[in-house]
Amino acid sequence: MSSTLPSKAVVALVVASLVAGCSASATPSATSVPTSPPMATAVPTASSQASSQASPSASSQASPSASPAPQAKNLTVGIVDFSETSSTSHQFSVEDQKAFTAAGWTTLMEDPNGDVTKANTICQQYVTRNVSAIVLDVFTPDEMGLCLSAAKNAAIPVFGNSMSLAGSSLAGAINTFTSSELNTRFIQDATTLGITDIMEINYHAGAPCVARTQNVIPLLAAHPSINVTAYEVSFPNEVQLGQQYATAWLTAHPPTPGHKLAIWACFSEPVLGALAAIKQLGRTDVIPAWTWDVTQATVAPIESGQIAADLWLDPVGMATQMMSLINGYEASPYTWQPVEDDAAYKIIDSSNIVAWMAANPGAVQP
Repeated sequence: MSSTLPSKAVVALVVASLVAGCSASATPSATSVPTSPPMATAVPTASSQASSQASPSASSQASPSASPAPQAKNLTVGIVDFSETSSTSHQFSVEDQKAFTAAGWTTLMEDPNGDVTKANTICQQYVTRNVSAIVLDVFTPDEMGLCLSAAKNAAIPVFGNSMSLAGSSLAGAINTFTSSELNTRFIQDATTLGITDIMEINYHAGAPCVARTQNVIPLLAAHPSINVTAYEVSFPNEVQLGQQYATAWLTAHPPTPGHKLAIWACFSEPVLGALAAIKQLGRTDVIPAWTWDVTQATVAPIESGQIAADLWLDPVGMATQMMSLINGYEASPYTWQPVEDDAAYKIIDSSNIVAWMAANPGAVQP
């Protein structure tokens, strides 16, 4: 299956349900760091499995990689957010910022709006300020090469949210790829429902989406009777593009006996655009979607079954994990070995969303 962009998509109305985020900035105080702690590329030496992976119905809990290290003091941490319009990934940065601030650390956070060049520039500015540590959100290590090189030369550890350590100089990472369980369910559901045509929505500039797409491609290839049309969205127009591409795809796939449609997207914002296109076109045939990131905007579609399954990631638990990684590094920078943790998660659908929300107040972000 290829990921070929459509030559022209029908222009549709813009969905204005993007989430406004927050960004904080402070003047950092200079914080000394070890002259040359080890920052070499390494295979992960520890990886904690989130407790919810065994079963979709299990509770999601943060899983620190090891026994908590002593709380580091007087740190200045620079956070490179991904995009305020991506509500879930932005929430990762917001919760990190809250946790760091609560620990008494000076915290900087800037939003590059999904732009890799801006993200590298922000990171290099943090290096110039001699921050104690840098946290990156979503961008792949390959994309952040300039950032990682500058930080390595300055002996500043860099940690990644929604990233993998493999082949990078990251000091630690929290992996949010969590693709196989939801993708396996997607394929099982699609075959059970007799789905014949799938709209696949990708984003190849984000590490989680790359991993999730790479995981689903061979699963779909094992079912050659299912026709897949792949689209690529970008930031900050992911919702609008989701609606635009869905309008084109739905127009090319009118209700036809014997044909059943479905949507797969590596994150939920473009699904919201696709659902808007379904409504605008007055489609009454059932077109379910499978995706990642539960937000306020996805709750109603999950309850109704329009979103058949949505994987929720725990941003508060991930902030605890990130604190553990940074504290661990600061406690022994010269002997530290890079650590990759799996983020806690839970698959949410119409059968469990009401009970899950009641048991986890505040878990769903705007």
